[in-house]
Amino acid sequence: MGRGTTGARGFERLFWDYAARSIHPDADRDLVVRRVTAEGGWHEMSLLRSRVGDQAIRDVIERTEARGLSPQRIRFWQLVLGLPARRADAWVRRARESTWARR
Repeated sequence: MGRGTTGARGFERLFWDYAARSIHPDADRDLVVRRVTAEGGWHEMSLLRSRVGDQAIRDVIERTEARGLSPQRIRFWQLVLGLPARRADAWVRRARESTWARR
């Protein structure tokens, strides 16, 4: 995401809880990546990949250990980004055992 652009441009529907210009493209990169990977549709995911690149997305997912992603989303990103199966398996297990998954 480049300087001078609104961090959520193209992702507005995912950031309904933020003021339109309150997201800074560089300072809030992790927020944008996490929200789009967890809730974005095909258009938003493609746009994210073109703006920040797969390595940046991978870095965020690995650093956060895929927290906030559903098991389905973890598997999707595992395939797209080539994430290690052993790590993805552990993240999926944790996501399935979470309080939210058991409700």
